[in-house]
Amino acid sequence: MLIFKRSKNLNRRTLARSGARLSREIPCKHIIMAGNRLNQVNEALIGLAKERTILANERNSLAYIRTGFSAFVLGIAALKLFEDDTLLPHLGWTAIGIGMVFIILGVVYYPIRKERIKTY
Repeated sequence: MLIFKRSKNLNRRTLARSGARLSREIPCKHIIMAGNRLNQVNEALIGLAKERTILANERNSLAYIRTGFSAFVLGIAALKLFEDDTLLPHLGWTAIGIGMVFIILGVVYYPIRKERIKTY
């Protein structure tokens, strides 16, 4: 079995995870195992980060849609409750328009952002 001196880029925590001895000398097979294990862990972390980002994108899109529906309902309520007023029906139509814009933004941009995240 080959024995190498510990290099500066391998720290005690990395070696402990790989099962190597924490002495002044490290067997060659443990260095290779530590490198392979770190690559596997790194790939898993990147995959988890992508999933986390996709879920955050989903929550963000649903928030846009929820806000759009709220503005839409507010606009309809303003139209129905204040039909006789002169200013509030215009604000109601404005709220309906803003609500529709938010709904469209939430629905259209979700798949665009999702594909962009997957290509990273």
